Amino acid sequence: MEVAVSQKALKYALETAFSHLESVARGFNNDGRALGSKLRTRSRSMPALMFDTGLLPTLTFLWAKAGDETYKKVYGLLEKEEQPQAKGELGGKEKRAPSLEELSYALYLYGVLKFLCHNGILSTDSVADPKSAIESLVRSGINNVMASLRLLEPYLVELKKLCEAAYEEEKE
Repeated sequence: MEVAVSQKALKYALETAFSHLESVARGFNNDGRALGSKLRTRSRSMPALMFDTGLLPTLTFLWAKAGDETYKKVYGLLEKEEQPQAKGELGGKEKRAPSLEELSYALYLYGVLKFLCHNGILSTDSVADPKSAIESLVRSGINNVMASLRLLEPYLVELKKLCEAAYEEEKE
């Protein structure tokens, strides 16, 4: 059982750290290495936050830092292959492009929600909407939330190791 969980965690960590990151970097015309450095920072700090404050407060923190609009764009890109709109295509409204920081939080949140979905904790619809995911976890009760956190641990560890191996530390 333990080996299967670790292999599944590694599979999804590989997707987040490489496939999804490259898709997001390309989709938003960003440097994959710079986004990787940001994701590396997230992967180093978020597990401690999850185990110190809990899964639900960490999910709300990630969602707040990513921003709802950025998360929806990242989700659309990864799930539906929707390309983000260029500034000139926004119907006269000039919206700024998401920062690398926002993209890294959105990518990390997406990875966590997707992993919980693939393990039967969340529905597919919950991955599309962080509010729905958080509400679903709240309704499921404290025991399920604690079990979800334990289930996430191998994924978080593998993601951290991969990001540390593949990407440089952020330059300050």
